[in-house]
Amino acid sequence: MIFTIEIAIRLTAYGKRPQDFFKTGWNVFDFFVVAAAYLPGVRENTTLLRLVRLLRVFRLVSVLPDMRVLITGIYRSVKPLASLGVLTVLLLYAYGMLGWILYSDHDPDRFGTIGQAMLTLFTVLTLEGWPDVLDKAMDLSAWSALYFVSFVILSSLILFNVVIGIVISSIEKARDIVRREERVAERKELEQSGRGMEMDEHLAAIRAAVDGLEERIQVSEEPGSS
Repeated sequence: MIFTIEIAIRLTAYGKRPQDFFKTGWNVFDFFVVAAAYLPGVRENTTLLRLVRLLRVFRLVSVLPDMRVLITGIYRSVKPLASLGVLTVLLLYAYGMLGWILYSDHDPDRFGTIGQAMLTLFTVLTLEGWPDVLDKAMDLSAWSALYFVSFVILSSLILFNVVIGIVISSIEKARDIVRREERVAERKELEQSGRGMEMDEHLAAIRAAVDGLEERIQVSEEPGSS
C-alpha cells in the first residue's frame, strides 16, 4: 500500500503531463513492480508477492553509481564471455576425445567415455585434485605430463586470464558510459537553469517596464500636469 501511494504521489508530481513519468526507465520499473502485486494469483501468494517486492532491491543500482557501473560492465561482458564459453567447450571436447583414446583402458572411471573424460578435464580445469589424475596417467606413460600440463596452461591460465580481461575491459567501458551520461545530465541541468535565469531576467525587465508605466500614469494624472 505504501509503495502504491508513493507511485501515485510521483505521478501527480508531473502535473498535467503524467505520461512523462514513464520516460524514465526506473519509473517504469517501479510502476510494474507495484502493479504486479495486484495481478490475480500474485496477491494471494505470499511467497510470490515477496519475491516481486524483492525486485525493488535492484533500485539500488540507480542510487549507487559504482553498483551501476558493475552491473553494466557484467551485462556488456555476457556476449564475449559466451563466445569464450563455446571455445572452452570445444577445448574440453578435443582434449576429452584425446584423453578417451589414450586412457580409456588404463583409467576407465575417469576416461571410460568421452563424457567422463570431459567431466574429468573440467575438474582439472578448476585445479581441484588434478595431481591425482596426473599421477594415475603417469603410471601409463611419462608423456602424460605433456597432455595435462598443456591443457592446464590453455584452460586455467590463458582462458581464465582472458575472462578477467574481458570483465575488466567491460567495466571500464561501462564506467565511461556512465560518466558520459552524467555529463549529459549535468549539461541539461545547466541548460535548464540557464533558461530559468533568462526567464527571470525577462520577467524582471517586464516588471521594471510595468513599474515605469505606472509611475508615468500617476504623474500624468496628478493635478497641474500638462
